[in-house]
Amino acid sequence: MDIGCGTGLVSITLSRQLPQAHVTGIDLFHGVSGNSPLQLTRNAQLENVADRVSFKQGNLLKIPFPDNSFDIVTAGSVLNELHSDELEPLSEKCRGEAFISCRTKHLLGDLMKIRIRMFSDYICPFCYLGKAIIDKLKNRFDIELEHVGIEIHPETPICGVDLRKYISETNEMYEKLRSRGRDYGLNFCDVRILPNSKKALILGEDLRRIGKNEEFTDAIFKAYFEDCLDIGKEEVIIALAKKIGLTKHDVENALADPLLQKIYANNCIEAREHDITGVPTFVINDEYTIVGAQNEQTFIELFEKIEKETMYRPNDETAPYIKKDSKKC
Repeated sequence: MDIGCGTGLVSITLSRQLPQAHVTGIDLFHGVSGNSPLQLTRNAQLENVADRVSFKQGNLLKIPFPDNSFDIVTAGSVLNELHSDELEPLSEKCRGEAFISCRTKHLLGDLMKIRIRMFSDYICPFCYLGKAIIDKLKNRFDIELEHVGIEIHPETPICGVDLRKYISETNEMYEKLRSRGRDYGLNFCDVRILPNSKKALILGEDLRRIGKNEEFTDAIFKAYFEDCLDIGKEEVIIALAKKIGLTKHDVENALADPLLQKIYANNCIEAREHDITGVPTFVINDEYTIVGAQNEQTFIELFEKIEKETMYRPNDETAPYIKKDSKKC
């Protein structure tokens, strides 16, 4: 039995994962837009499990089944609305001790995972902000983030250039960034140099291989945007790499590796193939694209949409997100 089944996502998923069992979902169905036992049964039919799952409307504290009716009882966020002394009657509906209190995403595993490929450059302040937004949302959604490094200013000389040659109103831009960044624990400094980021991006590809790409990404973003270090300098890159367990020799080998050069070049080719001309660009589940460090609510609305689509296939195509293969407008 799935207590507080809501949209029916957990109930339907359980019926797929436990083909020998029959799953019963129960909920008041009040205040859940468009949901009813009939609608959830239709969703189950779409997933070809209607013969193994059923839905009933009822009060969670007066469940219309005798004790010991179920082998497993599951419950998710509905438990947040119950007092501890109200949980015992629910567990009595279970024949054994398999009363599972869980968050939906933990029960569904990879099915609910939101996979994001983030095209970014270490010299882009909006990439730093965008990553911080995604990091915060990891507390709410099951997110798998992959960084895809591309240079937005490949023409920048190895020694770097004065940032003001590219952006005349740097003070105004960074004031806005500081204002938004505070909510995510970011403290932007007065950046004055625009480095060449190619070496750092190539090293990032090597670190992906050993599972340290994200750790390096966090370190290099902070070094540039909060400590005002020139991340185009090899000695700065080496110092940052040493903090996550690499040696100078490791870095030098990576930067000279022709395979990593090719992998990095392929990132740029992929970006062009997907018409990605700016960073950050978030390609989500190979279906949706969000361009730029949009406000947090934009990401939340899309992620919630994806979670709902995991359960059923809506016909509504009016969502305000860019389909991967559609034209931007």
